[in-house]
Amino acid sequence: MNKSAEIRSQIDAKIASLTTLNDTEGKSLTDETRDAFQTKFDGVQKEITNLKADEKREISMEAIRIEGASAEKRKLDLANAAGGGLGKGKEDEEVKRTFSISNFIQEAGKRTLTGVNKEMHEEAVKEARKSGKIVEGFGIPSMIIGKSEKRTMNATTDTAGGYTVPTEVMTIVDYLYNKSVLRANGADFMTGLSGDISFPVRDNAIQSGWLAENATSAEKSPTFAQKAMSPKRLGSFIDLSRQLIAQSNASIDSYITRELGQSLLVDLEAAAIYGTGSSNQPTGILNTTGIGSVAMGTNGGAIDWASVVKLVTEVAIDNADMGALNYITNAQVRGAMQTIEKATNTAQFILNDANSTLNGYGLGVSQHVPSNLTKGTSSGVCSALIYGNFNDLKIGQWGGLDILVDEYTQATAGTVRVVANGYFDVLALRPQSFAAIKDITTV
Repeated sequence: MNKSAEIRSQIDAKIASLTTLNDTEGKSLTDETRDAFQTKFDGVQKEITNLKADEKREISMEAIRIEGASAEKRKLDLANAAGGGLGKGKEDEEVKRTFSISNFIQEAGKRTLTGVNKEMHEEAVKEARKSGKIVEGFGIPSMIIGKSEKRTMNATTDTAGGYTVPTEVMTIVDYLYNKSVLRANGADFMTGLSGDISFPVRDNAIQSGWLAENATSAEKSPTFAQKAMSPKRLGSFIDLSRQLIAQSNASIDSYITRELGQSLLVDLEAAAIYGTGSSNQPTGILNTTGIGSVAMGTNGGAIDWASVVKLVTEVAIDNADMGALNYITNAQVRGAMQTIEKATNTAQFILNDANSTLNGYGLGVSQHVPSNLTKGTSSGVCSALIYGNFNDLKIGQWGGLDILVDEYTQATAGTVRVVANGYFDVLALRPQSFAAIKDITTV
């Protein structure tokens, strides 16, 4: 039995004990015993809430471990099929240790790459070809942008940083992983993709029926639909001073990585949540046909406890309440839930400051969840609250990054514009796994 299953058994046992407690002690309460009973009841309920949080975290970690193993296998398989490039063990690790993104940008600005920078560009070109794309500037392959490393800086060499302690140099994909509220709540990030990919999704449930002793069972085979992902271009840029780029040390590499990662994360996470599916955008959760829906009113309305619970019901009635079940919303809705009571005059709020769970599930908060939606006369002021199994949200990345170094646009300011293009897509694999409120007013 895995860890999440063990926790689920504990949850079931606690729920059973709560039922027993209510049936035995809760049926004949007096003024003298009511407070003691309530304290005991609340204590068990709190234990259940904490166990659910532990279960959610363990499920997410199990998914991450499985994904990590699968991603590494995919990478090795692709490398072996290509006859080189990735998967060369110690040679590749040495390349990663010697690669500097600031030095790469310097050479790209001069339109000439040498040594390891040239090797990385050539590898990026190969990856792009596999996806049917062309590197228009200078490429950084997935082997560089998708793996963190320990880099030791030399105390006697200025360009090595002037320190003797190992420094963690986070890559762009690491940054996307670590800062993504979707990733933290279970979204499945897939890297190293090549070409369009599709997922077979069962359209109907396997059906059974009661039969006479010798009757023949009717054939009721499940049907499958294909859900596809294809690379879509995501472009962003950052402005860096010439002096900063010239530093070429691990600290500056980390800074540039964070800036590039943040610039990509803003649009990628926003697209995953509410991308329109048009104008070259992926289709985000909120615009996916078939997700569950709960409405606050003709013109929207304030969030209430019943609607929070209804979101869970919308997913459960489709038998999709499994996996990394969580809520996500923005700061405005979170603030409102901390001040609105579950029921009048109870002093029990929808969201308790004492924990980070909502209705027993995790709550992710991101300003990428829109707060400018419209419902009736409530124009541009409505927010969203999403609940679902975020394991069914797939975020794919094809190849590495295409880097263009523009030394002219911001030349008078003494800065260099670094334009980064990558290929991503988003897919809510099973729409039934999600439900949303899109008309919450907080003002």
